[in-house]
Amino acid sequence: MNLQSISRIFADEMAHLRTDWNEPGAKYYHGQRVAKLAVRLRELLFPQLLDKDDILTVAAWFHDVYNGHELYHETHGVSGAERTRELISAYCAPDELDDICGIIAIHDDRTAPNCSELAKLHQDADLLDHFGTHTMWRLAIYSPPHERTILDAAEFLRHDLDLNGERWRGRLNFELSRKIFDEKADFVRHYSERFDAELDGRIWDEERLIGEL
Repeated sequence: MNLQSISRIFADEMAHLRTDWNEPGAKYYHGQRVAKLAVRLRELLFPQLLDKDDILTVAAWFHDVYNGHELYHETHGVSGAERTRELISAYCAPDELDDICGIIAIHDDRTAPNCSELAKLHQDADLLDHFGTHTMWRLAIYSPPHERTILDAAEFLRHDLDLNGERWRGRLNFELSRKIFDEKADFVRHYSERFDAELDGRIWDEERLIGEL
């Protein structure tokens, strides 16, 4: 596999992409993060699959190539796999290409039959990247263009996110992924508590600070 050439295609195809509220290159940077996390999960869970890291990496790079596209958003997995095949077929072996496109086609489908371990690793890395610090980033850039106030953001963190948490957690394939998700959820919860306090003009952790005087 010619990973260097594929990485240039990845940048050319996706570094400029954005939705009406995401930052420029959001899917490009998301693909890079998912690739690194998928490989790390593979190292921890399936060390015997060392030779599959390039497949995981390329699948992660291109998995959202059609996510947000007005014509393909609802079928962005299958359509994205077809687009990826067009873009990189000259730079990898046929079996590698099949594995990459197979992961992309079902990356958002938890009901797909005979889901490979590689596809499951990708699914978990993809989902996990949307939580933790990224929750706050997306909330911050989403709110102003959608006429949401800072109080609306606090309400979302306080209620809506908790209501959706178990739904997302239940889509993860591995216990390690669920542990990572739980830690991210705890981080957001603690952030929400501080957010509420400071929005109310209170001093965060006041008792401890006064005790240290």
